[in-house]
Amino acid sequence: MEKDGKIGDILLKNISKSPVLEDITLHLTVGKVYMIMGPSGSGKTTILNILAGLLEPDTGEYLYGGRMIAGVFPDRTKFRREILGYVFQDPELMEEYTVRENILSSISFFKKRFPNRAVWEKKAEILEHYLELEKVKNKRPGKISGGERQRVSIGRALLKDPFLLLCDEPTSALDYRMKEKVLDLLRNETKARKRITVIVSHDWELLKYADQAFYLTQGRISEILYEEEGKISCNMPSESLHSVILHPDGNNRRNRKGV
Repeated sequence: MEKDGKIGDILLKNISKSPVLEDITLHLTVGKVYMIMGPSGSGKTTILNILAGLLEPDTGEYLYGGRMIAGVFPDRTKFRREILGYVFQDPELMEEYTVRENILSSISFFKKRFPNRAVWEKKAEILEHYLELEKVKNKRPGKISGGERQRVSIGRALLKDPFLLLCDEPTSALDYRMKEKVLDLLRNETKARKRITVIVSHDWELLKYADQAFYLTQGRISEILYEEEGKISCNMPSESLHSVILHPDGNNRRNRKGV
């Protein structure tokens, strides 16, 4: 174990980014889902972009497994290609590609690492089935709905099995049934594959899927959820929140009991 965390843990330490973030510290551990909430303009997406290596903080440290991220990945592009999956608020699909081709595009940088395209075609097929995209897999983004576009973006990010998955409002265009289905997938994959998932959202209903959540306001972050004995509890009472028990088989049982 390193001084500032075990291998795989991610630590943002005393991060500031003018004009939105001030002295932010986040410790993210493997196998957990984190949620960041707060008003528009509070810096939620800025935190995601720092985690993604798209923005550099003005001050503070970004550590991966206890080491400065620049030392582990001097080429930040390699970090984004090999470690990161990002579901952007705008799906940012390639309009000239079909749904299937957009999902597969996340491995186009990995020809040497993933030589067997048939394997990834099969994985794309499985994701299309779960995300209910089978009927539109040969259509281009301009011919599908906003919710379908968002699901394509999620499938693209998941295909390469990223260690760090960042999601910016990943369910904003989804109906309630599909929202629950997608969040179940993200949570179960995080647990089963020992990854770290960070979700930014305005939707308080999503808190029941988080192991830990933070509220961001005036450039600072405060913890609002904590994990205790396998249950998720909240110190901000809300009738919309339920306790969540993670079962050994990776399934979630939600109790209609206030937390």
